[in-house]
Amino acid sequence: MKSFIVLILLCSTGAMSCSEDKEVIQDNKIVGVWKYLDERVKKTFPNDSILNNDYTIYCSEDGFFEFKNDGTFISKFVKKSDPSFIHDEHGNYSIVGDSITLTYISTSGKYILVAEILFESEEILTFFTKNNNYIKNNEIGTYEYWIHLSR
Repeated sequence: MKSFIVLILLCSTGAMSCSEDKEVIQDNKIVGVWKYLDERVKKTFPNDSILNNDYTIYCSEDGFFEFKNDGTFISKFVKKSDPSFIHDEHGNYSIVGDSITLTYISTSGKYILVAEILFESEEILTFFTKNNNYIKNNEIGTYEYWIHLSR
């Protein structure tokens, strides 16, 4: 009976080690420097087509997103059409399953983005979030947001 309990403990310890290894592998998939390609915003309202819009803001060659092993990140967004528009940000990130939580700390304050991680390939990474209860001018609509990065 004692050997059976020891075996169960060893198996459960081994299982925990494996799951921790899988999380590290997933985290390491995004660790490193990524080129910041663009941000896309799409707002859809059922009753007011004036509020509906879909636009992409492209980043210049100077833009980047760097994810570090310690769960922190730094990013720089430089608007391609207006290089004086620069967002330098940093913060923390965590990954659970296919979701990433980015806690931004910037000159404009602290905010949190929870997004789905989409690997289009080993070279293209997309973060996507959608809010179906977006309110503007007393209308409820849908707000979708993408960040596109590449190696």
